[in-house]
Amino acid sequence: MSPKRPILAFNDEIHKPVKVSDAVASISSGTSVNSEDTPISDDSKLGVLKTSCVSGGCFIPSENKTILKSEYSRVKHSVEAGEVIVSRMNTPLLVGEVGYVASSYGNLFLPDRLWALKAQQNFSARWLTYYLTTPKIKFRLKELATGTSGSMKNISQPSFLGIQLHAPSPQEQQKIADFLTSVDTKISQLTEKHRLLKEYKQGVMQQIFSQQIRFKDEDGKAFPDWKTEAIGKYLEPYKELVPASTDLPILTSSRTGLYLQERSVINDGDYGVVPLGYFTYRHMSDDLIFKFNVNRNYTRGAISKEYPVFKTVGMDTYFLETKLNEGHEFKRFAIQQKQGGTRTRLYFKNLKELKLALPCLAEQQKIAQFLQSLDSKIDAVAEQIEQTKQFKKGLLQQMFV
Repeated sequence: MSPKRPILAFNDEIHKPVKVSDAVASISSGTSVNSEDTPISDDSKLGVLKTSCVSGGCFIPSENKTILKSEYSRVKHSVEAGEVIVSRMNTPLLVGEVGYVASSYGNLFLPDRLWALKAQQNFSARWLTYYLTTPKIKFRLKELATGTSGSMKNISQPSFLGIQLHAPSPQEQQKIADFLTSVDTKISQLTEKHRLLKEYKQGVMQQIFSQQIRFKDEDGKAFPDWKTEAIGKYLEPYKELVPASTDLPILTSSRTGLYLQERSVINDGDYGVVPLGYFTYRHMSDDLIFKFNVNRNYTRGAISKEYPVFKTVGMDTYFLETKLNEGHEFKRFAIQQKQGGTRTRLYFKNLKELKLALPCLAEQQKIAQFLQSLDSKIDAVAEQIEQTKQFKKGLLQQMFV
C-alpha cells in the first residue's frame, strides 16, 4: 500500500500504511467461566462480559453475567481504561465488533470470545477503535472470519493483526479521535433526551388514565366525570375481503407497528382489508400481549383475514389506541381471556365487552392532542439521532482511507 491522504482531515499530512500489529502493544484474552444469566447487582460481585458488550465502537458494561463464586479463581483479565475490546467470535453479523473502554472495571472480566487490545504509545486507542468501525474495515473483518458453523464465526489473531491501515501522526490521530468523540457525545445526549421524553410521556399517560390530571374545555370549565362502560357501542367492524391476487399492499400487524409485508408470502385464500384510519390486531398471543395498530400510511391495505378490523364511532381513535396499548384495564382484561392452553385468543366480540373508564369525546380529543404533541417531540429527537449517526457514518468514510 502506498501513503494516502483522506478526504477529510485536520492537516495536509499523508497517512502512512501500517498493520494492526504496528498499532497494538498487547492482546489479552479471557476464559470461559460458569455464570448466572443476570448482570451483577453490585460492585462486590464479579461479572463476565457478554459478546454484546461492544457495538459500533461503544463499550456497554451492563452487558455482563454474574460469575458463580466457585469460579472466581478462574477469571483472567478485567477491563481497563484505554483498552479496545474486540469480539473475535460471534455471529456472522456481529463478529469483529469493537468498543473503547473509557473507565476501568476491576470486577468485569473478559470471556474467551473477547480480546482486549492496548495501543502502542505512538497510537491513539480511540483513533484505532474508530478506524476498526469504518465500513471498509468491518467488511474486511467479516471476510477474515472463519468457521464451519453458519451461526458462529471466529477471527484468528494473526489474521486480525495483519489487517492493513493508514495512520497519520499521533497528533492527527488525537484530533480525529477527539472530533469523533464529540459526535458520539452528541448522540449520547440526544439518546438520553429521547429516553427521558418517552419516560415522561409514559408517566403523564398513567396520570391521565388514573384521572390525576384532568383537562378543561375552551372556556376553562371542567369536563364531565368519566364513565366506565363497554366500548362495543363505539366500535364498528369492517369485513371486506379481497382475493390473494389483490394489488393492495400486503400489511402485517406486529408489536412494533403495521408494516408492509413481502409479496413473496403465499396466501391461498382471501385477505381482509384495513382502510386508512382503521384498527387491526393479531387476535392470538402466546404471552397475553396484544398490540392494536391503526393504519395511518395506506389508503387501503390487505391484512390477514383472521385479524379483526374496526373503526371508532363517537370516540377519538388515538385516545382509544393509547388506552388499549398502554392502559392497565386492557392488560387485566387480556388475562381474563385465557381459556387454557398456550395461546390466548381475543375475538372482536369479546373486545366489545371490555369496559374502560372514558371521558367525554371533547376531553378525549384534548388528551389525544396533548399526547400527540409529545409524540412529535419524541419523533423529532429520534430524527436528530438518526441524522447525527448518518453524519458520523459519513465522517468515518471520509476520514479514513
